[in-house]
Amino acid sequence: ATPSGGGDPPVGLGGTGNETARPNRRTPENKGGLRRPPADGARDFAARLDLNPAEALSFTTGYSGARGTGTGELLDLRDQLETRRDSINVKTEVKRGTAITLSFSGGVLESTSERLDFKRDDINVVLPDSIPIKERTLHRDWGGDIDFSWTPAAFMDLSMGFSYKEGEKRVSNNESQAKDDISENFDLRLGLRPWKDQVIDVHLKDAESFSGQYTSDKTTRLREAQFSSNQSFSRSLKLTLDAYFFLSQDFYSNPSKNPQDRDQLKERYTVTVSGKAFEWLTAENSVAYFLNRDIMIRESKSISNKDKTTLTWNSRLDYNFFQKFSVSQNMEVKVSKDDFVFTEEQNALTRESTLLTSASLPLYGSIRLDVGHEFKLRQLGSFLPDPDVAGNPETFFLSRRVKKEDFRLGFSATLLKYLKFSIKEGLGREVTYYYTDGSEETVPYGSLDTGLVYDRDFLGAGKLQINLQHQAKFGKFVRENQRSLWIPTLSIEYNF
Repeated sequence: ATPSGGGDPPVGLGGTGNETARPNRRTPENKGGLRRPPADGARDFAARLDLNPAEALSFTTGYSGARGTGTGELLDLRDQLETRRDSINVKTEVKRGTAITLSFSGGVLESTSERLDFKRDDINVVLPDSIPIKERTLHRDWGGDIDFSWTPAAFMDLSMGFSYKEGEKRVSNNESQAKDDISENFDLRLGLRPWKDQVIDVHLKDAESFSGQYTSDKTTRLREAQFSSNQSFSRSLKLTLDAYFFLSQDFYSNPSKNPQDRDQLKERYTVTVSGKAFEWLTAENSVAYFLNRDIMIRESKSISNKDKTTLTWNSRLDYNFFQKFSVSQNMEVKVSKDDFVFTEEQNALTRESTLLTSASLPLYGSIRLDVGHEFKLRQLGSFLPDPDVAGNPETFFLSRRVKKEDFRLGFSATLLKYLKFSIKEGLGREVTYYYTDGSEETVPYGSLDTGLVYDRDFLGAGKLQINLQHQAKFGKFVRENQRSLWIPTLSIEYNF
């Protein structure tokens, strides 16, 4: 909508309108296969209206549409094909200062397209002796959102949102491609700052979606909750608490075709303490507990039902001397247990310990030395009846132990400001010990990577980058075509 006459539009009213028509001079090809319409002609139209009847109230609506025509050919069938798209959107927003905001938005989108295809059966397979036909596809989507935010005080923020959407797809001459979708979503967020250096965030989500297809209808429900709290006791000490809960449920209307009804439950609880003891030393410690419960509802699938619990401790230290020399150390200890509901003989326990150390040291000018070391110990076992104890109680038995150790060494240097050279070498070995028969297997591996980068500006607005890398690897699990690789890349940029 555009005001008539010259001059500026009245206060609170604004609008734009645009219409274009364009021919397409591409010549259609006929290769005897499935054809979509080339756009012999296309027209687009868009318009928007903005209204501000009051300082705290705004209204926006818009429309966009497109039309296209073309000619399609498939074997001996030649026909006129059309495409169409229409979209309408509306949004209203109410504000009361900076404390309250309420908005409503919604829209409708409808599109159709035509093509030439062969007649197909219910599983989308071309029928024998099928002849070409014109097929029309319709997509229609509509929905809306309601959002509300409120700041009643300096220490509190509240926001809520609700959305509802529906969609459908229809294909002429092929009912198996029909589809219906419905989704609802509710969000609630609460932010609190009850006292100095304390931040609490709460997030709740409730969602449900429906998908109707030819084979079976599916409904999915989601429940999600998250809580986090950050408390700074000083400039160098911080405590973080985090809790997360997630539940997903899948329901199928036709269990005989889709016996996949399923519940998934996830829980996570984390406590983290971080601080900066000195200007050159920062530290962080965290403990986390994870629960992942997977339940197949139908009896035919329930054999895989299990609970997986994981307990993790992580510690990190970062040293930074004279803003040049840095050292990082990361230690992690993790225990994971798999509990099968109906097949207890598959229960398993895994213990892992990992120590990572890396250092970066400038040697002279732009020459830098990087050193890294990784040590990982992994123990795997299962719970089995103990034949040596009366009653044969279930006892944890180790099955194998895996030790892995890596050493990494790298040099890099910048020459003439635009030429950079780097070389990195890595050596390691993996030792696996089998408790069942006392055997041991050692697998060495390594790599040598070299790189040369030329990076330079030209003509004031351009940039040229040439990168040449070579990767060499050896080891039992390295494929033959990966043992020696040359990787050249060229990049040219210019801003007009």
